[in-house]
Order: sequence, then structure tokens, then C-alpha cells
Amino acid sequence: MLEGRLTIRVVITLMCGNVPEFISDVVSLYDEDARLLNYDKFTELTASLRIGSVVLGVFGGSGGLVRVELTMDGCTPLSNYGDLIAVYRKLMMSKFISNSSIKQLEVTCTYEAYVPLTTKLKYGPKYVCKVLSNYGILVSEVNSDVIDGMELVGVSGTYVIGGLGVLKLTYVALLRNYAVRSSLSISRRLMVDEFNEQLIKRLSTELYVLAQSINEELYLKGLPR
Repeated sequence: MLEGRLTIRVVITLMCGNVPEFISDVVSLYDEDARLLNYDKFTELTASLRIGSVVLGVFGGSGGLVRVELTMDGCTPLSNYGDLIAVYRKLMMSKFISNSSIKQLEVTCTYEAYVPLTTKLKYGPKYVCKVLSNYGILVSEVNSDVIDGMELVGVSGTYVIGGLGVLKLTYVALLRNYAVRSSLSISRRLMVDEFNEQLIKRLSTELYVLAQSINEELYLKGLPR
């Protein structure tokens, strides 16, 4: 079993009438429970706070566009996601959110792993895609590049989870001679009332099992014949 890092990120994209005022309202909403990590008082277009185990970031753009990110890092499928749910619900029930227009709501689970190797890898993107396909991933795009002697492989596609439908999937691997750093992500668009702890645990469990299986197949079972 490979050790790795599991991250849950919820991204809310919305339109509001006054971006600086919106960001100020977000900071004020969690004022008693949060530690302010960053607040650009000059432009009033970015802020980040830590609330328990959750980092909340707000990023303003032009034309009233705002991106809100809720991130919980270092999780496991058995983690307590109470902080994340509480922060999300408090935000979505706020008056300034109800006065805004939500354009997109998406949750992404990412599992990152570092795999030390005893044998130099000799296979490339085609074999990586073959292994991903064997686990039910429909590959749509493959990119590969060599940077300072290291090969970077990126694969995009889709993956079906029963009851959750078709999810976007991204696999990225940085291959050195005797080590690999890999990242597997699955993403799903949501309705506002769909985000709950049951959904998070289902996604994180599916991702954890899939990432472990793929990494074991690629990097622990020896080179392909």
C-alpha cells in the first residue's frame, strides 16, 4: 500500500455586483471562527482564511466574477468532514450568496503519491494510457514532454461511478529515473444542495482505491513485457 496525500476542493464560481464588498462580507462572515491568512487590502480582490481544517480562498476578477475555493488537505476516506460541510453550509446560507448568481459548483478529489523505484522505467505514455483504460477510464487526451531529463505525462478522460454518473478525470505523472510523483483527480459538477458528507466519502473512497490500484499496476508490478 502506497502512502499519499488526499485533498478535497470545492470551487464555486459566481457573479456579484460588487467584488470587494463580496470578499469583505466573506471575511466578516467567519470573523469569529477563522484565522486570516491573507487579505489584499489594496485591491480588495483576494482573501484566504483558515477555519478549522478548511482553507477558504476568495478570488475576484473582472466583470463581477468571483471564485470561492474550500480546500481540505491531508484527508483519508475515513476523515471527519464536519468542518468542510459546516463552512460550506454557512457560506451558501449567507445573504450575499443568495444575492449572487452561481455559475458553476464543482468538487474535485485529488490523490498525490510519491513512488520510489528500484528499477529505471522504460515505458511511456501509451502504456500509461493502456493501464488507465484497463481500469475503466475513457482516455480523451494525452500529453507528454521531457523537462530537464524528466518525463511529464498528462492524461485526461472520464470515469463512471455508479450513482454519481460520469466524472472528469486527470492523471499526471512526473517520471524520473528512480522515482515517480503521480496525481490522480476526479471532478464532478454539483447542484447547491448535492454537496454533503456522504458524497465526499463516496468520491474519496473511489479515488483512493483507484489511485492505489493504478500506481501498483504501473510502478510496483515490474516493467511490462
